[in-house]
Amino acid sequence: MYYVLILASWFVFGLIHSLTASTWLKQTVALRLGWLSRYYRLLYNAIALLTFLPVLWLHWKAPVEYVSTWQGTALVGLPITMLGAGIALIALWGYDLGEFIGWHSIVFARNLDYPAYLVAYPSGSGSSALHSDRHLF
Repeated sequence: MYYVLILASWFVFGLIHSLTASTWLKQTVALRLGWLSRYYRLLYNAIALLTFLPVLWLHWKAPVEYVSTWQGTALVGLPITMLGAGIALIALWGYDLGEFIGWHSIVFARNLDYPAYLVAYPSGSGSSALHSDRHLF
C-alpha cells in the first residue's frame, strides 16, 4: 500500500510543482496580485518544499526492500561519494542561488509588480508600444 501512496504523492507533487512553475500562473499572479509577484519565487519554493514533505515521509515510512546491496568496500565507495559531492558543489557555484531561491527579489527590492511585456509605454505617435526588456520572474 505504501508504494501506491508514494506513487500518488510523487504525482501530486509533480502536478503542483508544474502548475506553480507555469507561465500562466506567474502572469495571473502578476496581473491580479502585482504586489505579490516580488515574492513569487520564494512562495514557489515554499510550496515545493511543503508538497515534497509527504513524499519524503512516505519514503521514510515504507518498508525497505533492497533490490541489491553494496558489496564493495569503503575504500571504493567513499571516493565515489566524495567525487559526487565535489561535482555537486562545483555545479552549485555556477548558480546564483539567491536568485534561484527568490531571495534577490526581496533583498534588492527589484520592481517586479507587473511583467515588463504587459506595461505599455507611450511611443510618441499617439499609440503605445509594449516594452519587453525585463524578465517576468
